Amino acid sequence: MIFRFLITMMLIISGLLLFIEDVSANDGKEISINGETMDVHFTKLSGDGYQYEVILEDGQTYFYEENEEKNLIIDSGTLTDEESRMAREAIYKYENQYREPAEGNGDSGNPAGIFFVAIGAFLLISPRTAWYLEIGWKLRDAEPSELVLIANRVGGGIAAVIGILALL
Repeated sequence: MIFRFLITMMLIISGLLLFIEDVSANDGKEISINGETMDVHFTKLSGDGYQYEVILEDGQTYFYEENEEKNLIIDSGTLTDEESRMAREAIYKYENQYREPAEGNGDSGNPAGIFFVAIGAFLLISPRTAWYLEIGWKLRDAEPSELVLIANRVGGGIAAVIGILALL
């Protein structure tokens, strides 16, 4: 009973955890290019996407957004070619100083996945022990039915798959 409740709660929580994304913005960093100081703001978007906002000294804004499909560059206002080049250079300098490269950002997924893989492996490998910890300890000389053992194995398989998906 307790293990079924835990498995149900794990499935619900893992389903919700899969949709949580880090959508946080770093504090703006001041970057100087050719004597002009610009504020560079980085925002992580869903998936592998990210966005930069560069605010020049005169208040004009340069946006750069990259997602899995394409690069999108938006110049706000009437930026000159020189201002656009300086904004791109500020982004490049920001990436070198404050950010890990996009290819090797080390994001290993949701750490709750480890918990789900462990529980799933336990239920797959030892469904009889799981049954005993769930209800068998209350009963004298009782054996679990095949249906209960199969249910524990299936639940363990589902939990392990969800854990693996959460780690990706």
